[in-house]
Amino acid sequence: MKKIFFFKRLQKFFLLMFVPMLLLCVVFSLNTAYQISRELRNESRQTTANVDTNLGQVITGAVEQNKIMSVNVRMSMAFRHALVDGDILYSDILYINSLRLALYSTVNSYDYLESSYIYMFGGNRVISSGNGLENLASVKDKGWLEICNSMDPSEDSCIKPRVYAKDELYEHRMLTLCQRLFLHDGCIILNINADKLQDMMDRLRMNEKEEVFIVDKDGNILCASHNSTKRLEEIAFSYFSENGQETDGWKNINGTRVQVTSLYRENPACYVVSVLPISVFWDRMAQQLFRWIFVFAALAVIIVIIAYYVTSRSFSNIHMIMDMFDQAEQGGAVEPRTASPKDEYDVILNNIVGMFINNSYLQLQLEERQLKQENAELMALQLQINPHFLYNTLQTLDMEVQKSEHNEPVNLIIRSVSNILKYALSDPGQLVPLKEELNYLKDYARIQEYRFGDFIIYYEIDPEILDAGVFRLMLQPVVENSLIHGIRNLDRKGYVKVWIQRRGDCLEIRVADNGHGINREKLEVIRTKLDKNEGSSIGLINLNRRLILRYGQDSRIKLRSKENVCTVVFFSIPFVRYH
Repeated sequence: MKKIFFFKRLQKFFLLMFVPMLLLCVVFSLNTAYQISRELRNESRQTTANVDTNLGQVITGAVEQNKIMSVNVRMSMAFRHALVDGDILYSDILYINSLRLALYSTVNSYDYLESSYIYMFGGNRVISSGNGLENLASVKDKGWLEICNSMDPSEDSCIKPRVYAKDELYEHRMLTLCQRLFLHDGCIILNINADKLQDMMDRLRMNEKEEVFIVDKDGNILCASHNSTKRLEEIAFSYFSENGQETDGWKNINGTRVQVTSLYRENPACYVVSVLPISVFWDRMAQQLFRWIFVFAALAVIIVIIAYYVTSRSFSNIHMIMDMFDQAEQGGAVEPRTASPKDEYDVILNNIVGMFINNSYLQLQLEERQLKQENAELMALQLQINPHFLYNTLQTLDMEVQKSEHNEPVNLIIRSVSNILKYALSDPGQLVPLKEELNYLKDYARIQEYRFGDFIIYYEIDPEILDAGVFRLMLQPVVENSLIHGIRNLDRKGYVKVWIQRRGDCLEIRVADNGHGINREKLEVIRTKLDKNEGSSIGLINLNRRLILRYGQDSRIKLRSKENVCTVVFFSIPFVRYH
């Protein structure tokens, strides 16, 4: 019988818990797929941006050199003398060497930049990054010359691939970038080592399976990462069709699902493209699916345990009911039982136990009320005794410390704490003379100086107002705020000034410090919180509330501060003499 009920409950719990969890898994999987797709897209964008940035730095160097020659008229004339006219003045050599150093600096800054030249069409000389001014005939690598001469007149720049054969045993792939000069009929040429550019592209990839390539505006691949496959040509042909650039995203290229992300560079006209296979997406999705498989396995175990527990408990309740019937028939005491809500045994248990609980319920209520009253009296007695006990204990410690030698600081601190407790235990609603409030503040400052060390607090107070009536603990929260938030951990000497003067019928109070100060945005936030009497600065908030309740809105706290200079807290209260 127990086994039958167990399987029925197991089936019920699976429907109640497993099906919603399955639906949640589907929703979560869809959301995860979207997040992973967006994450991969962001990574591809980062890769293309990194490659474009590195390539752009080289191009920017060529543009800057072009601008220098355009702005400096003397350099432009020297440049023309050297490359076209043939007659070189002595003063031109300085400008030519300057150009050569600029080219050399650019080439030396990037390991994938092979060489750089400045050439004017029809000239028989060039300025190179390696040898400076030299005859065009003596230049070993002239492969760039054909690309430079074949530039369309409407183009400002171009980039073309080529192969440079240094000798029979050595050749490597090059990318030649030609930038047309601003003021002259010529070009700045940058020769990029394609193999080293590949290494750079490999380093900048965000994913090891990511394929990165640079393609010109006609769809010709200029350079690709080392892990590139033959499908790159198909992607380039499909992606950059005659109708223009397609949108980025997941594409089907000859039956292969890939994510394509591109970044267009206008000068020279080319694209940096990132290609991610669909396998990267499924690898990351598999990690999430494994987690869900683990969750489902754990949930299945939990469901089995719950079904077994509920079934066992039900049969245990049946045995308990039978025992309760036996005890009731024999006239014995029945122990109170509380069944679970909507439990099938609620009615039976309540009927059996009800007669016994009704007899003892009033007695239990009476005992509980008496216990609460005793606890309340005990708490009130503790609240009355504990502060006085602490005060008396500190007085005793003070007397004992005075009997010892070389304990003046400890004696002073204990005495200050005793005075503070005595002052705080008095009636908070009763006014005290300003002199007594200042004595309390000095005891508090003495303790803080012992705790936090090097700072000075000084007072500027008219002696004629020392008998003014103020409420207790009016100055301490403001000074505490200056010490904790103003001059604590300050890298210079900290000062706190307490200034109190009478102005007509009002008593003006200011507390200033030379601490960290508060920036404008944070100061506005604090002022708003003070106006609303809310925030984490409990001391100032409570003081502001007490001032408003006792004296009205005109006595509320005001703040002025300048970051890393000072902070001033000020308010005013009506002047009354203490009687």
